[in-house]
Amino acid sequence: MAVSTRTRFEIFKRDNYRCHYCGATPLQSALHIDHVVATANGGTDDPSNLITACKDCNLRKHAKTEYEFLVQGHRIEEVPLV
Repeated sequence: MAVSTRTRFEIFKRDNYRCHYCGATPLQSALHIDHVVATANGGTDDPSNLITACKDCNLRKHAKTEYEFLVQGHRIEEVPLV
């Protein structure tokens, strides 16, 4: 099931319109909603499982956990802030 527009904007607002991983803002990159636990791995669309991520971070993360993503070297200084 897709995340509703209302929920998307509630998550963006909760996260201060910043990427959870690199801190990018809408002026630097398009923002996406990311599942902390990917739906492919059993995650839900519950707001507690959703965070704001920039396009680059979200597309690089795929279905990895946050830990796997960060351990693979995708740290703040390595993610371009378009």
